[in-house]
Amino acid sequence: MSDCFIGEIRLWSGVRIPANWALCNGQAMPINQYEALFALIGTTYGGTGTTDFQLPDLRGMLPIGQGGGPGLTPRVLGQTLGAATVTLDASATPAHSHVMQASTAAASTGTPAASLVLAAPETNLYNNGSVTTSVIALNDAAITPWGPAAAAPHNNMMPSTSLNYIIALNGMYPVQP
Repeated sequence: MSDCFIGEIRLWSGVRIPANWALCNGQAMPINQYEALFALIGTTYGGTGTTDFQLPDLRGMLPIGQGGGPGLTPRVLGQTLGAATVTLDASATPAHSHVMQASTAAASTGTPAASLVLAAPETNLYNNGSVTTSVIALNDAAITPWGPAAAAPHNNMMPSTSLNYIIALNGMYPVQP
């Protein structure tokens, strides 16, 4: 791994980190020992800027390209965004409606099936299947969503495999064209 640029980041599947590389775990590095790396990344990822600077912390993170483009929001180098879990509430759900059909005919079963909302023998209840008689208008205010009032977070992560990100502490200094 001798042909690398200072500050280059690679995925690493091993447990032992190669010489002249460090884990991208947000650790503080002394400027006086890693002046070239500090000259390249500065305090983009944290640190005092006088005695130390921090390496990127990519633990549990997925790097994305910095910048922007048509239809994209700008991403600043070193910016952290996203969340492993998300709590949705009414403000995160677009306005929508559901079609529901009802019938005045007596139900034929006391056990709802996949296409039934509710059923009881000889009782006029609602069925979202085929309408055999006239459609009954329902009062919108009388129909409310069912479920817990408090929203709970749900997992927002794609299937992943954990690897280490490592950064080159020494190597070739990148020359700007």
